[in-house]
Amino acid sequence: MLSRLADHGWHLADTAAALGIDEARLGLRLESAGFGFLARQEVLDAYRKQHGRHRTRNG
Repeated sequence: MLSRLADHGWHLADTAAALGIDEARLGLRLESAGFGFLARQEVLDAYRKQHGRHRTRNG
């Protein structure tokens, strides 16, 4: 996943489009893979809200 991001200049929307998913789904996949620290918390929260998920850590 990280190499795909690097291939697309670390741009989430471009990487997600290349993978055929939306940006929020990619952000949530990154978080599930243990890379959530790469995104700001408010961004992850917005992705969760978009996909109807609740915050899973620290609250």
